[in-house]
Amino acid sequence: MLLMKVPYDKNSPHVAVRECLAMKRKTSAGIAGIGPASCCSYVIFNHPDRGVDNVFGNSRIRIPFFDKSKQSISEQNSAACAHGELTALWNAIEDCDGIPDIKAIYIEMSPCPNCRQALQNLLPPRTIVLYSFNYGLETAAWTAAAAALCR
Repeated sequence: MLLMKVPYDKNSPHVAVRECLAMKRKTSAGIAGIGPASCCSYVIFNHPDRGVDNVFGNSRIRIPFFDKSKQSISEQNSAACAHGELTALWNAIEDCDGIPDIKAIYIEMSPCPNCRQALQNLLPPRTIVLYSFNYGLETAAWTAAAAALCR
């Protein structure tokens, strides 16, 4: 996986950046909990049946998981929030019944250490991951830019 920093620009030459920021702006106006303070991601991939497809991920989207430590079956099937890049990838994997051929991925903030490891495990080695802000170092700048985008 290769990380590439790009400007946070709704007119970006990168399709994944433009589409992610457009979806963030659109969803922040209509979906409770999704707004400037929720990190978003956009994945463009080859779907085995439909050709090129895409998914939007957000840190407020809940994804299901199986928790074997729980006693009852109903407790074992749970849902949790994850960072935007993992929700987008989870949706692409779920849609394809496996890891799809990723064409582009954009994340507003660079992956945290846990997400970076997950991406390295899931993505082919030379996959380029676009991002605009450094996780943990540029949070204030991301917050201000996201608030301006969502106005």
